[in-house]
Amino acid sequence: MLAAAGVAATVGISGISPAAAQAPAMAADAATVSPVVIVDALNGVLGKHMARGSNAKGSCMAGQFEAAATAAAITRARMLEAGQRTPLIGRFSIGDHNPKAPDNAKSVCGIAVRLDDGKERLEWIFVSVSHFFAQTSVQFAGFLQVRAPDPATGKMNLEAIAAF
Repeated sequence: MLAAAGVAATVGISGISPAAAQAPAMAADAATVSPVVIVDALNGVLGKHMARGSNAKGSCMAGQFEAAATAAAITRARMLEAGQRTPLIGRFSIGDHNPKAPDNAKSVCGIAVRLDDGKERLEWIFVSVSHFFAQTSVQFAGFLQVRAPDPATGKMNLEAIAAF
């Protein structure tokens, strides 16, 4: 993780210290970065446009979720009791930053689902990758920053990327 001394200086994202970006996996209550910092870092790598920072193309859904009778065997969530109907919203997406990307583009696909009955809320987010390289928002933003092209040369710093 950014072990090279020269790399740490390239990680200075607004809101993220170089030391925080270099930190190994952190506990769930560790410092995080704001969504604005993440979107700015995505735009630095992918280019800025007037759509979402990531997963720009997608379709939304809304409906009712009804838990199976067997759900109670694996959860205590009230909204997943047998026969319970809960409002659902969700989104299917293509991982490209381009809102005009073709549906058959080779890209990460995702689905996000929220169940919310006004008393409790459950959210799931799935992406079609075998693993995700960052365990925290700080690590994710730091990696995006090292991938951003140098404004002077327009080229990525391959050494910084490899060191990450």
